[in-house]
Amino acid sequence: MTETLAGRDVAAARRYDTWFEQGWGRYAWRLEPAAVLHALGPVDGRTVVEVGCGTGRLAAQLAAHGATVVGVDADPAMLTVAATCTPGRLRKSLWGWAGRVRHRAPYRNGCFLPRDRLLALGRRHGTATLYGVLFAFERLPWLPVFGPVLEAGGRLAPRLGAVHICTVHRGRPS
Repeated sequence: MTETLAGRDVAAARRYDTWFEQGWGRYAWRLEPAAVLHALGPVDGRTVVEVGCGTGRLAAQLAAHGATVVGVDADPAMLTVAATCTPGRLRKSLWGWAGRVRHRAPYRNGCFLPRDRLLALGRRHGTATLYGVLFAFERLPWLPVFGPVLEAGGRLAPRLGAVHICTVHRGRPS
């Protein structure tokens, strides 16, 4: 029998989470936490709010690096899975719930903001900085060869990054 929580499928959230353990998902997961940790700098002793924490993978990484993590997500099923691996507090975002988009596979047909709008959104809440990351798309032939070339290009020209990480510091960053 499938577990459900408030109409959401916990089994689907678990399937989403395991996507990061195979194929291109494993490749993307190798890069994502490294990029976020680079963008944030040292997190030991800091409080980090991860908006859209999903199944808690990144929140768990941040906690492992010494951050106090608050994970926010609109999907209660994702938060149910996150509770199994994340030592931080987890909350359902009513704002996220009201503005949610239909569930889609990671990195496909997502709802993305242009750089300037993402930065403007961050600045409403504190000092905002964008970090660009470029990595190979899913169906790139010879991913082990071309992936590192694209990653290096993204480090040299972060503005061209396919993914942008917005960090927001309230008050003075430590």
